Amino acid sequence: MVYIFENINTVTNDLLKKFDSLYTEERKIKSGKYCREDDKKKSLIAYILLLYALKKEYGIFEKLYFDYGKNNKPFLKKHKNIYFSISHSGKYVSVAADINNIGVDVEGYIDDYKTISRYVFSEDEMKYIENGNSGAKAAKLWTLKESYLKYTGTGITDGLKAYDFAYKPDVFEKYGCKFKCIKKEKYYLSVCSENDMTIKFVKEEDLIKLVR
Repeated sequence: MVYIFENINTVTNDLLKKFDSLYTEERKIKSGKYCREDDKKKSLIAYILLLYALKKEYGIFEKLYFDYGKNNKPFLKKHKNIYFSISHSGKYVSVAADINNIGVDVEGYIDDYKTISRYVFSEDEMKYIENGNSGAKAAKLWTLKESYLKYTGTGITDGLKAYDFAYKPDVFEKYGCKFKCIKKEKYYLSVCSENDMTIKFVKEEDLIKLVR
């Protein structure tokens, strides 16, 4: 299951304080290291959204502690049989959780795609991008690649050009995985998984139910 928090811009400090009893000291310290207020909010909301997802899907409702594996991929210290992935961009924060490996990524349209093209996109992908709606297509391809690398745990250091997703529909299978993409306003979200994934949007009032 993939959960998307729709608008980080509506999150106030008063809202974040309502979740004080749910944050671990580890999460408070991590979020406090960010200089930008927006990044602090995303760090805290991502944690709360993961907690929301785990409660909805698996009935888990407790403070979350993390360990880190290869390439710093996080996993739940007390629930190692549950996999998760987190991504945020612009006003969106997304969390994916499953009993099998999973990767999710969200990104806004990449209108300046040419600045990264030589490192990211294959020749076929460039032809696909430059055949119209370039920024949207670049974002779709980027999120597909990132979701796959998060799934495998190899991270962005693994050559992005090696994975080609040119001309793919929004739901397909490749590299032994299932991929699903959605477009929301000027953003793309992609999820890579072993199982079919449902995507749900979450609002403030949904998260507040955690502390009522």
